[in-house]
Amino acid sequence: MRSVFFTPCFAILCLALPGIAQHSLPNYRDLTITRHRPWAMKEFLEFRAGLLGSLAEGEDLARFVEDSDGFDGHVFVRKNNVLSNSDRVDAYIGRDGFYASLINGDPVRQPGYTRFEFHGRQWGHFIREGFYQSDKFIPTGFYNAKDWRARILFATTIQEGFRGEFGPFIGNNEFSRNEQTDNNFVIPDDYTTYGVSLRLEENKLSTDPASYLPQKGFLLSLWMDREWNDSNVQFGSLGRRSSLPSVITRGGAHLEYYIPQTQTGTIIINADAAMSPDDDRIQIYDSSKPIGETFVDIRVDYRILLSDSWSFIPGVRGQWVIVADEFNTSTDSEIFWGF
Repeated sequence: MRSVFFTPCFAILCLALPGIAQHSLPNYRDLTITRHRPWAMKEFLEFRAGLLGSLAEGEDLARFVEDSDGFDGHVFVRKNNVLSNSDRVDAYIGRDGFYASLINGDPVRQPGYTRFEFHGRQWGHFIREGFYQSDKFIPTGFYNAKDWRARILFATTIQEGFRGEFGPFIGNNEFSRNEQTDNNFVIPDDYTTYGVSLRLEENKLSTDPASYLPQKGFLLSLWMDREWNDSNVQFGSLGRRSSLPSVITRGGAHLEYYIPQTQTGTIIINADAAMSPDDDRIQIYDSSKPIGETFVDIRVDYRILLSDSWSFIPGVRGQWVIVADEFNTSTDSEIFWGF
């Protein structure tokens, strides 16, 4: 079932200097994974608002395939020296979640620093369980979810451009039924979670001095979580019920690669991948990412720089997912593509 997604928007960016555009779109997932993304300025305040929607090629309400639209946007602020002369605050709130961090130390000049993070999704987030028949997703369960996490990460510079962060976290997950939750579907119980996180990142990006867009090089972020929880209820549809394991290890990676072709043209490769155990069902069916216990999501774009503040970026995208089959006894792999 094909869908066309559209995201027209406008943004107001308040920077210390005029004429410098933001080259990356802040979002919840990127902020929780990427550690040292270069921004246009050290301090700024950004408002972004617009419309997010889809046009389905043949509606199927039973599978949630329908024309839809809604408001989208966020507010993102970065500020230095809030509590001392060597700290930085990042704060984000958007349709996809909220994020706040305080870095005590200077990651540019100091090999070590401490990062305090608090983030979560308290509105509009949902879990969608199901399986694939050919390329069609057949839902078996649908319910609302909320979560939050608090982390303390201790960082060190392993070598120039390569940093690591490690530390504990604690959080909570809450679930609720909605009008589309089947009467026979048992939702998970609310549970507390805690564990340790590891983040590794190598940043070899260089930027164009006029547009401040990434021009060449790469950014690679690796992450892993070891999580304990106190969930003890079997949940799911009839024939597909199970409980969460008490200990879960999951991990993933994010890659951006910029290959200059001409003075105004650059190939951009974006790739995301993640892996979870087959009983990590909250993570597997999280609707904010490709559904699957393993997934790879690759996008290849060609950015054409029209001026210092305008660019045109056509591209193609492919996804590979592994997810449980209809009878929850084995797994299926599927490949999707688009442009």
